[in-house]
Amino acid sequence: MYHCPVRALGRRFVHIRDNTADLTTFLSTYFCTKSHKRDVSDKDISTALKLAAVALEYPTLRGIPIDRIDTHSLRSGGANALALNGYSDREIQKMGRW
Repeated sequence: MYHCPVRALGRRFVHIRDNTADLTTFLSTYFCTKSHKRDVSDKDISTALKLAAVALEYPTLRGIPIDRIDTHSLRSGGANALALNGYSDREIQKMGRW
């Protein structure tokens, strides 16, 4: 059950709690050492998406160039996943704040 979203949130909380007592620390914060903290940025996510696309051979298997993959891909992919699972256009628009 490593991929359970509730457990993932719990792991984030424990990681932060183990490294700081600051209650205003964002969930996107991670610690390299106890004294060196960083926040996940949009560039970090973009880089990870591009690395995953390379590993999954998107350019050759799906014809999608790596430079076309970015953080917006998550937004459109999420909307598509919701539509495929029966959510109405209106519900998707509300969730996406469109």
